[in-house]
Amino acid sequence: MLNSFWNWFVILISVLTILACWWLLHWTKGVSDRKDEKPGSTGHVWDENITELNTPLPRWWLHLFNITIVFALVYLVFFPGLGNFAGVLGWTQERQYQEEMAAAEVAQEPVFARFREMDPAALMADADAMATAGRLFRQNCAMCHGSDGRGAAGFPNLANDDWQWGGTHEQIMATLQGGRMAAMPSWAAPLGEDGVKEVVAYVLQLSGQQADAQL
Repeated sequence: MLNSFWNWFVILISVLTILACWWLLHWTKGVSDRKDEKPGSTGHVWDENITELNTPLPRWWLHLFNITIVFALVYLVFFPGLGNFAGVLGWTQERQYQEEMAAAEVAQEPVFARFREMDPAALMADADAMATAGRLFRQNCAMCHGSDGRGAAGFPNLANDDWQWGGTHEQIMATLQGGRMAAMPSWAAPLGEDGVKEVVAYVLQLSGQQADAQL
């Protein structure tokens, strides 16, 4: 939120810039020819016979420019852009993000509902579950661990049996949910409970392990 000075500063700069563009456009269009020169001349002559002409801009180009100015003014009425004025629609990036996330959760619920009651062993044996888990892994984990789980430079290889924080189901779950004191953040919030469960099964599969059906 801007204070009063910067709020009005942004409003004035925005509005005056748009009005200045409109004035410059129409002033340029309305410049009259010099009376002492031939029609259309700017008065600039080189080499005695090369004259710079003041050729009018095409009408269609002027109309397009006017449309952009009108669009800018209408946009600033409906959307944020004039200091603290939120626009008559009240649109915000945060609200749009929350609405899109809520819609995505509703759309994904049928997909995750089938996997929610499955144990890790069943998840590892389910092709659809592993495909979903693989997408989650590539979207969230591949930047450090590589798309194949073998690790980027300086990051752990998840496709072998050498685990810094332990490679059991419970230990991988703890790593994902709480993070580790290194470069590993917690993924509980970004992935959600179902996502963590699927990624754990996927990581176990990467290293060739078998999941405990009792977990």
